[in-house]
Amino acid sequence: MIYKVSTTNKVNVNSDFFYGKEGEHLLYNWVPIEELNKIILYPEFLKTGLTELPTVTQHLIIGK
Repeated sequence: MIYKVSTTNKVNVNSDFFYGKEGEHLLYNWVPIEELNKIILYPEFLKTGLTELPTVTQHLIIGK
């Protein structure tokens, strides 16, 4: 099965902040992967997970 992902809505990735479809109550900001350790990010495993991408599918159970 093949999936094709596309969008008609362009997102300006060059701006500092931008709003999504939800309107102005949520503010989005692109952060370089090498700077993820400087921000609050949830779920927390994303800080390392995005810099160390697995080569196979993984099942994660997140908890304290």
